[in-house]
Amino acid sequence: MPPSLRYRLLRWKHRLADLVPTAECFGVLLGVLGFDLLTEGRANLGKALLATGLFALIIALWRIWRHPRSGNRPPKGP
Repeated sequence: MPPSLRYRLLRWKHRLADLVPTAECFGVLLGVLGFDLLTEGRANLGKALLATGLFALIIALWRIWRHPRSGNRPPKGP
């Protein structure tokens, strides 16, 4: 019997959560906004969102490339 749609969606949700670096993206967003605020006197939201999006894409692609079959889990063994 094939898995239910609910099970498939839940599995996809967990796989996506393993790939997308949420906490790291939040840190990059705040870091870029803070750096702009300190250096230019105003926060540039567009530049911060662009930097965060590129960072998230690079990290997600690296995680896919690094662990293609196991998601974000480290390889077993020593």
